[in-house]
Amino acid sequence: MPKIPEAIVITGPTGAGKTKLGHYLALKYNGEIVCCDSRTVYRYMDIGTSKPSKSLRNEVTYHILDVVNPDELYTVARFLDDAKISIENILKKGKIPFIVGGCGLYIRALTRGFFPSPPPSYELREMLSNEENLWERLASVDKEQAEKINPNDKKRLIRALEIFYQIGKPISFLQREKTKKPLDLEFTMFCLDIERTTLYKWLDERVDKMVKDGLADETKRLLSMGYHPSLISMEGIGYREMVDYLKKRISLDDAINIMKKRTRNLAKRQLTWFRNDKGFLWRKMDEIEKDVSITLNG
Repeated sequence: MPKIPEAIVITGPTGAGKTKLGHYLALKYNGEIVCCDSRTVYRYMDIGTSKPSKSLRNEVTYHILDVVNPDELYTVARFLDDAKISIENILKKGKIPFIVGGCGLYIRALTRGFFPSPPPSYELREMLSNEENLWERLASVDKEQAEKINPNDKKRLIRALEIFYQIGKPISFLQREKTKKPLDLEFTMFCLDIERTTLYKWLDERVDKMVKDGLADETKRLLSMGYHPSLISMEGIGYREMVDYLKKRISLDDAINIMKKRTRNLAKRQLTWFRNDKGFLWRKMDEIEKDVSITLNG
């Protein structure tokens, strides 16, 4: 019986050093990187999404970067299609796929399958966005899913209700009916274990670097290209604050402080997601290289 191909997943909270570690491992073990990030898929958005530099991309092949414009929708289903093609191409070259990124939903869908949900209904979203008591409404039709969502997470509440109203079945039902994983691969999944005060220090420094590197100018260029601030891509951390700064709603110092706060909150949410998933091996950065060597070389 032929050996099932190996794939290595490197994940963790934003700013923990996933890209640096994944790049090093891909270089050392003859691999290529499949980016698992819901923001680096967008073209023209480089500084605010912390994309790997051109020099890094000249050393290692990166997949699923710059695949859609900022006004295009990028879904989990689209990610799975792109990832499947990328991984198959990497394996054909006799190389190792390194799945690197912090999007827990993408990782779960790739490694365990996902449920096929209906396409967005912008009419329903607009209607629901003006409603109050969204959590209570969801709980009345899908208590199981409501208990997984923070009552203040309006975006996820609206999406769960949107699906229910489109197909008449709760999202929790669809999740139980999920498809099989798209590729027959042996995934070994590592999550970076980093001390929280160190992580927050790195996150603050990264925000400062983004601003120094020209995040405001990048945002101004996106606006001049016609990309509206209400787009999902433009509402990401960094761009929303720079829009407010450019429109003179807040000072630059306020924009930076809000960015830092939102980034820390994102890291907290990601850590909660990963800790609730028992499939990850939590390792310090220097421990992962040793374990990857054991995984790949036996």
